[in-house]
Amino acid sequence: NLPFLPPVAPTRSPKMDRGAPRAVFACGASVSHSRSLDTLLAIPPVAFCIASRIPLSAAFLCASRTCRAVGDLPEIWRLALEACMMVGPPTDVVQEWRENWYCYWDGSFGMPRNPETHYVFRPGLEVALCGVVCPRSWEPSGPAREMFKELRSLLHLRGRIASTIGWGDEGDGRWIPLLVPWSGVDGALTTQSLLSKLGAHEEIIGACEDCGDSDDDGNDDTDSSKDMSQDLPKAWLRSHGEWLLFHAGSDKLNPLPCFAVAKVRPDLVAGFIGGICHT
Repeated sequence: NLPFLPPVAPTRSPKMDRGAPRAVFACGASVSHSRSLDTLLAIPPVAFCIASRIPLSAAFLCASRTCRAVGDLPEIWRLALEACMMVGPPTDVVQEWRENWYCYWDGSFGMPRNPETHYVFRPGLEVALCGVVCPRSWEPSGPAREMFKELRSLLHLRGRIASTIGWGDEGDGRWIPLLVPWSGVDGALTTQSLLSKLGAHEEIIGACEDCGDSDDDGNDDTDSSKDMSQDLPKAWLRSHGEWLLFHAGSDKLNPLPCFAVAKVRPDLVAGFIGGICHT
């Protein structure tokens, strides 16, 4: 209920069928309406109210039906993607890495004495309203429609994996969806290039451990040797040419970052991020 927003009467097109959506993205039935929505989304309080009330599935359905009715409008997909990827408050381990983590490399064994010099990620990672972690400088470098499809696929994949990470975790670290725009200047997908892209501290970048070659059957008493095929669909990772499964910063901090990511498009890295505790 947004009483301060004037009602917008959607303009019917001869090509628009009766099933075309009427709310939010249906306002994009014409370029002029999509520009009106663009103006609204430029007002942060209004944009947050709109985006926080639109489930991703509804945004995808509205954008699809609208474009099917009046022709494919890239602007509609861009607005749908921006609404779903609008930044919300930090949660879970993303919030911990800002406010309540343990730094060992500076000798503090708690929150670092100088947060400007000692940090996990700088700038801090963000959490979108749809629950996906992303860099603060989120700028999709590919077609919005394709980006939106990858976002939808990633959230669908989330429902097929075990939520806890394992890997010797002494806490309850969980996998969280992650999207990272990628470009030619970022080079090949490696542990170093990914962590550098996310702004990780050099102490973390220099302490990576690959977890992608574990073939243990899971009968060992320690969680660290547990076959990750039980927790994450390795088949999905291996279906892409470039993929990573690793954690970084053991003995350097807690919780330490974990990644299970693949380059799903030349301009996009997708997968999961989480944090585990080692002592």
